[in-house]
Amino acid sequence: MKPQHEHFLSHAIRSVFLLAVVVFASYYFSVSYLPRAQASATDSLSGYAWSDNVGWISFNCTNTGSCGTSNYGVTVNPTNGEMSGYAWSDNVGWFSFQPGDVAGCPQAPCTPKVNQGNGTVTGWFRALANGGGWDGWVSLSGVTVSGVAFAGYAWGSDVVGWVSMSGVMNTFTAPTVSCSGAPSTAYIGQQVTWSSSVSGGSGSYTYSWSGTDGLSGTSASTQKTYSTTGTKQGTIAVTDTVSGQTSSASCNAGVGVSVQSCSASLSANPTTVEEGQNTTLSWNVPGGSSCAASCSGSGFNTGGALSGSTNASVPPTPPSTSYGLTCSGGTYGPPPPVNVTVSVVTPTATITANGQSNSARVNPNTPNNTTVAWSSTNASSCAVTKNGNAWRNGLSDPGRTDSVTTQSTYALDCVNDHGTHATDSVIVNVIPGFQEF
Repeated sequence: MKPQHEHFLSHAIRSVFLLAVVVFASYYFSVSYLPRAQASATDSLSGYAWSDNVGWISFNCTNTGSCGTSNYGVTVNPTNGEMSGYAWSDNVGWFSFQPGDVAGCPQAPCTPKVNQGNGTVTGWFRALANGGGWDGWVSLSGVTVSGVAFAGYAWGSDVVGWVSMSGVMNTFTAPTVSCSGAPSTAYIGQQVTWSSSVSGGSGSYTYSWSGTDGLSGTSASTQKTYSTTGTKQGTIAVTDTVSGQTSSASCNAGVGVSVQSCSASLSANPTTVEEGQNTTLSWNVPGGSSCAASCSGSGFNTGGALSGSTNASVPPTPPSTSYGLTCSGGTYGPPPPVNVTVSVVTPTATITANGQSNSARVNPNTPNNTTVAWSSTNASSCAVTKNGNAWRNGLSDPGRTDSVTTQSTYALDCVNDHGTHATDSVIVNVIPGFQEF
C-alpha cells in the first residue's frame, strides 16, 4: 500500500504548478542541463521507477534504446554503496544522483547510498529542472534493496509525489574471483596460506573454502598445515551478499600446492670401482635449513655441511663399501638417513696347461706338447713368464703351444690401473723316459 502524505496544495493548484514545471523542465533540458546529464550505459541500475504525478523515470538508457544519443544511467558503487549518475523523466527531465547536485539537501545524509549491510537506502536525488518554488528534492529514506531488487517509495513533495522504486533492479555482475596457495611447494608440517582476490559485484562478499584434506574457511584467506605428501587443491566460492550471485575459482590455476616431505640425497661416482680406486661422494638436502641444520657422514666427512662433495676418505674394499648420510634439525626436518653402496671389483687371473690347472704332465719327446691358455677380468695388463723369464703378454689367450722337455712353471700376473695384482700359475711335469740296465 502506498504511504500517505499530507498535501500542501490543492489538486487544482498542484496540476497547474506541475504543468509549469514540465514546461520549465523541457526548456532546462534542451538549453542548460543536457551536457551535465551524460553518464555511462554500463551503470548498474536498470528498469523504471513510477510516479503518479510525473510518470515513468528511467534509470538506464538501455531501457529506451537511447544510449547512442543520450548515454545515461545510475550506478551503485560496489565498494561503498554510494549512488551516482542520472535518471530521465519525459515529463520532468533529468534527475541527478551526482554528489555535486545533491549537496545541500534538506536533511543529511545527502549522498544517495545503499547500505550493503541491511539493504536500507538513504540520501537524496534531485530534479535538475527545479525552480518556480519547487526545489526538486526527492528523499530515498523509504527505499530498500533486497538482493538485486529495489522496493519501497521515495518522496518528492507534491510535484513528484510518491515514487515507487519496485521496478528498479541492481544489475551487479557476478564477482570475479581468483585464488592462490603459498608456498606453491611446501613441506609436511609447513603452514600453507590460501588467499583470494575478488572484484566486481557489490563489494560485500561471503567466502567458503574447500579442498584437499578438509580445507575450509569463511574468510578471504585461510591456512592449513598438511601431514601427508601430494598435490593439495584449494577452491574458493565467493557470494555477493547483495545480488546473491556466487563465483568460484580453483587456486594456482588448478595446479594446487605440492606438499612433500624433507629428503636428503647421497650419491657416488662411480658406483662401481676397482680395488684401490676412490669414489666421489656428493650429498644434498634440497630443503636447506627448512629441513636440516647439519649433516654427518658415515665413511666420509661432511664437515656438517648440508651439501657438498668429497673423495671417499677410505678406499673401498671388496666386495662393496657402504656410505651413509644422517642429518639433524631443520624447521620441518630432519630428513630420513640415506645410504649409497659402492661395488668393488678386483682383477682375476687364470692359467692352464693342456686344459689343466695347477699342474699337467707331458711327454718330453713330443714336439709342441704343451698348450698354455689364460684369461683375466678387471685387469689392464697381463704378463706370462716361463720359469721366471718373460714369455707372453696379453689379457687373455685361448692357447699358445710350447715344447716342454723339463719341468716348467708358467706364471700369470695381471694388474689393474690402480696397482692391484692377481696371479696364477701352472706346473708342467715331464714323464720320465724308460731306462735300460
